[in-house]
Amino acid sequence: MIFPARIFQEETLDEKLKFTRFEHLSELFTYTAVIAGVFLTILPFQYTFDRTSLYIFIFVILSFSFFWFRLLPKKYSGKTKNLVYYFLSVIFVGFVVYFTRGIQSPVIFLFYLTCLAVAASMGKRETLFITGFSALVILAQALTKVEDLLLSQSLSLAILHIWGLFTTIIFGWFIFREERIAVRAHQEDHIKGVKEITQVKDEFVFIITSKLVGPTVTLREFINMILSGRLGELDTDQKDLLIKTDENSKRLELLIGDMLDLSKIETGVLRLDVEKVDLGELVGKTLSDFALKASDKRISLLYDMPKYKIFVSADAARLHEVIANLIDNAIKYSNQGSRVKVGVQIKEDYIQVDVNDNGLGISVRGQKHLFEKFYRADKGKGKIKGSGLGLFISRELIERQGGEIWCDSKLGKGSTFSFKLPRYKNG
Repeated sequence: MIFPARIFQEETLDEKLKFTRFEHLSELFTYTAVIAGVFLTILPFQYTFDRTSLYIFIFVILSFSFFWFRLLPKKYSGKTKNLVYYFLSVIFVGFVVYFTRGIQSPVIFLFYLTCLAVAASMGKRETLFITGFSALVILAQALTKVEDLLLSQSLSLAILHIWGLFTTIIFGWFIFREERIAVRAHQEDHIKGVKEITQVKDEFVFIITSKLVGPTVTLREFINMILSGRLGELDTDQKDLLIKTDENSKRLELLIGDMLDLSKIETGVLRLDVEKVDLGELVGKTLSDFALKASDKRISLLYDMPKYKIFVSADAARLHEVIANLIDNAIKYSNQGSRVKVGVQIKEDYIQVDVNDNGLGISVRGQKHLFEKFYRADKGKGKIKGSGLGLFISRELIERQGGEIWCDSKLGKGSTFSFKLPRYKNG
């Protein structure tokens, strides 16, 4: 059996669930129809067919239905499977109608139910396809009638049934369309409610993080004042304890900064002051900030500095934040004694910055989620501290300045994080 290829289209997850629900209804309908058929054969009526043959036919149908609905893997569930089922239903009903006195058979209502089910679960094209096929079967049975009727009478009955068939479908389609509109309206109301709750949550986080910035900075200033010895000499244990406190307060300050940036991005408060920025100089200054941290791990910081000044259109402070985050990550995820290299490439319309390390590397799966909120690569979980927000914020900052950021990495071989920004144009 060959169907038009355009009938079958890929379904979304919601559509998959919808078709799975209709599949359950189809299964229930099949068993109900078979039970009703068996019950009709018990009644004291005369039939033109052999009951034994009918029971064998029913057994075959039940076996096929059990295989179709229960044994066939769930991965095949969807529009195609349902459409094939309805197509086979039309063929089955056609045979039953033919062997129970042609188009006058009382089971012809199964044509109506089948087409109504298609209208409920499929699109317009599929509905017209199955309904049109059903109409052709009814017409064929009128031309090859087995009852004692004139051809004109059989064709009249056929036209009457086809008219009833299309009337049922049109009526059913309007009913199901209204239902879909109602469901869509409910979903839109739900989404609107979720957005309102999210907005309140984002505003709350923004307020809280904004209030935490001041006390955290003050705390670090007091700790540094004590460590400097201005309030008296400290013994070794006291100094070690304060150094650890300072490290943790710094981590807290960075986390609050990330949360504040995230809140600004999500609430639309973030403002960028785009101007002419000397990129080579900015990269050099940012690298110098990490000289001590790199030396603690015996990591060499290499910088392929441009031979002449290059300028980009960017927010200097935010661009420094992005470069610092990439260099910091490269140092954190690199082994002792390795190197981190920063390069600047000059293109026709943009400038590209590459931060390369020969550290742990990232899996292909991990690279797909790197720039998502709160995502942390498996290699870093539990070993290396972080909020999982740095790369997400970096991506937002770069894209909002008209640029692009990406990663190229191989597990165990290292990573290269790159971003590009538009070149500064005079005027």
